[in-house]
Amino acid sequence: MKKSIVLFAFIGATLMGCEGEKGEQGPPGNPNIEVYDIALNSNSWVQEGPSGTPNNAYVAEMYIGNLTVNRLIDGVLVQVYLAAGNNTYLSVPCTFTNDGYSSHFNYIISPNLVELIKLDTDLLTVPFFTNVNVRVIIAPRYMKTAELDAYMEETYGVQVNPAAQ
Repeated sequence: MKKSIVLFAFIGATLMGCEGEKGEQGPPGNPNIEVYDIALNSNSWVQEGPSGTPNNAYVAEMYIGNLTVNRLIDGVLVQVYLAAGNNTYLSVPCTFTNDGYSSHFNYIISPNLVELIKLDTDLLTVPFFTNVNVRVIIAPRYMKTAELDAYMEETYGVQVNPAAQ
């Protein structure tokens, strides 16, 4: 009995006395949220379907190594944002209205891959000739898209979908 009391006292004193140096401040944000900033250039887009048909679209593949099969099965929220200039991002799916037609953006997720799709309503989809900055966020499945929008605004000081507010 005496040995047990001494052992518990030793363990308690050891645990209470173990304090190391304080680590450096980590990056801002939620540790359960992963952010990937990807710059797509004009060579990133591949034409799908013949021009002038409803199947004509351009697709850009973005490799996300941490988007594994197991994570997709367990459930995660994946949200894609397009940089729209002036410190503004648009959450995908979204639509840009142009001169008489609209460009629709959507995305498909699969293991290790997010595919961004651009489709124009005039059936003459053309690729981008400039860089397109994309932010992909992976979050726990219990989060909502509105929470990710708020996270983007608070953590990065940007506006998300300003026309919708």
